Amino acid sequence: MRNSYLIVGLDPGTTTGLAVLDINGKLLLLRSYRQIRLSKLRSIINSLGTPLIISSDRSSPPQSVIKFAQVMKAELYYPKSEPSVSIKDRIVSHYISDKGVKIYDDHQRDALYSAVKAYQHYRESFIETEETVDKLLKKFRKEIIDEIKARVVRGEPPASAFNSVLKGRRETATKDMLEVFRKAVASAKRSRERCEQQLKEALEEIKLLKRKLAERPHDKIIIQRGSELSEKERGTIRKLKLEVEKLRNELSLMEGKPPEGYLALKPLGKLTSSTLSLAIKDEYITKGCVIYASKVEGSPERLAEILEKHGVSALVLDKVDGPIRLSFEKYGIAVLLSDELELEWRRGIPLVQSRLFRKLMKKEERQILEVYKEMLREIAEEVSEY
Repeated sequence: MRNSYLIVGLDPGTTTGLAVLDINGKLLLLRSYRQIRLSKLRSIINSLGTPLIISSDRSSPPQSVIKFAQVMKAELYYPKSEPSVSIKDRIVSHYISDKGVKIYDDHQRDALYSAVKAYQHYRESFIETEETVDKLLKKFRKEIIDEIKARVVRGEPPASAFNSVLKGRRETATKDMLEVFRKAVASAKRSRERCEQQLKEALEEIKLLKRKLAERPHDKIIIQRGSELSEKERGTIRKLKLEVEKLRNELSLMEGKPPEGYLALKPLGKLTSSTLSLAIKDEYITKGCVIYASKVEGSPERLAEILEKHGVSALVLDKVDGPIRLSFEKYGIAVLLSDELELEWRRGIPLVQSRLFRKLMKKEERQILEVYKEMLREIAEEVSEY
């Protein structure tokens, strides 16, 4: 039972409503508790399985629910708009209609509503996942069974052989991901080398042209004033200078040096534990850098802890909700939106104007300060209770 993943609906207060579903939407527990301690609540939930989602029926979840989700290292779900009592009654009544379950108070109803809504929110993704896994199992079934049979013939017990084959598959998948990442890095290095060679050739061509001009009579006048150069020669010099400037800019970008007045971000795709681990292993993440990601997947608190440990100063996202932003701000990681920064892309690298970035960072730093003040107030209140 402990390995089951859970969807937990929570309605906090003097009386706390608790509803627990498994990941397939089956009701495991529906209770209300008066003045229950959080430690006791955690113990009850952990006895049923591993909490995957903590849900609230409020569009602005109470701080106690947000904190509880963070403590349980679970995803937080809440509705976009505040549901009416009639909507809650209708959804809960429909859910329990064939289950013989009785609702004893509003706390149980609200907790069950939030758990059911969370399940409904992810249901399509769950179905799609099941279909994908079924297809993959069918595709690799014979191959996996043959590997297990071969191990059994060599004297390994079937259960042990099964676990060994699955472990090998996971390791292969991880190696494949690393290989893709390393190929991307190698490709970038080759592009940089080509750029350096082109820059070298352009500079050599300029030197050669200047030497030829210097060999002419009155070379000093020609070089200094340029008035006696032919139109073709002046055009060649202008073209080469522009090419040199372009190559220097491209080379600077590859070396992580943005054009003057700009800041280069470190694009990471989705911010997950795996992409972050790979980036850190390949020394892509450096102290003081700013990461750009389309969205966050996984435990925001765990990701924020890793970013803080490696000195990341800010995180730029395409979209973010309040609880996720709060998780990063508590670790001193500023969170900015890409739309506000007006990103410019050059050679696959997102750039932002330094002046605009500093302006938005000051605003975000004030917000982080308020978060810290609130945390201190909460600590002071907890201490005063003792």
